Amino acid sequence: MKEIKISSQESGQTILKYIKKFLNNASLNFIEKIFRKKKILVNDKKIKKTYVIQENDILKIFVSEQQLQKIHKTFALKNANNQLNIIYEDNNIIIINKPKKILSHDNVTNDNISLIDQAIYYVLNKKENNNLNLFKPVLCHRLDYNTSGIIIFAKNIKTSQIMKDIFKNRKIEKYYLVLVFGALNNKNGLINKPLKKLNNTVKIDFKNGKQAITKFQILKKFKNFTFIKVILVTGRTHQIRVHLSSIGFPVVGDSKYGDFKKNHLFNKKFNYNSQFLHAYKIKFKKIQDPFLNYLSNKTYTADIGDKEKAILNLLE
Repeated sequence: MKEIKISSQESGQTILKYIKKFLNNASLNFIEKIFRKKKILVNDKKIKKTYVIQENDILKIFVSEQQLQKIHKTFALKNANNQLNIIYEDNNIIIINKPKKILSHDNVTNDNISLIDQAIYYVLNKKENNNLNLFKPVLCHRLDYNTSGIIIFAKNIKTSQIMKDIFKNRKIEKYYLVLVFGALNNKNGLINKPLKKLNNTVKIDFKNGKQAITKFQILKKFKNFTFIKVILVTGRTHQIRVHLSSIGFPVVGDSKYGDFKKNHLFNKKFNYNSQFLHAYKIKFKKIQDPFLNYLSNKTYTADIGDKEKAILNLLE
């Protein structure tokens, strides 16, 4: 028999979901079987699979030690002892300034350390959660490999659930700093073009695409470039890059939707082989859920990189 005391990080999820993560090497048939045979108790009581576990609940799983060794696979922690640029942290979230050229999440085709690996390593070494088989820090949203700036992690199940709703219902405003090729004329602009994802590419598709709206404001004009602030109304994959390219002002350094010839010349001149795109600010709107309502109307910013600042000064 295995006995577990539920922590604050693990609470707020169904017992079925918890068991699936804990018995992570077990078949679904086996998990259904132990539920059916009442081999799972919470606080010494039989429960349904829909029961939502709470902090300090005592869970008992009636399986042998030999069985447990086969169906519970220990999480393999990567050595990701890199310094995180933490903007804000509390018991529920971590807000990080992500550097360029690092994946936000793990990729099965890439063994490099991701930002999520670093966050897991950081939380484990703070000893806030010693059982990462059951809950690991969760990305609330993503940034592209070559995009820097603000990214948010949830540190417990409840926060993860609420943050998912916050992003889905646009209860958070996201702002970006972008350098584009070309001299924009209008001080403010709005791009409303639906987008459709095809494999790893996004295209404008007025017939089958999903609504995508991007606002922008000019911050600084140069002879052949414009430095702008972008406000995302929606948050589609590659939205900023596709939208700006569609109006003839591609993001500097964008290797997928940009101007490849201009990118080459820019890299040659400034030794800059990344896209000039930085998520610099988020602002939470009114949050109704009492668990996270302390974040209501809070704003967090991440400064643009020194290399980007130097390039802007050279463009003066």
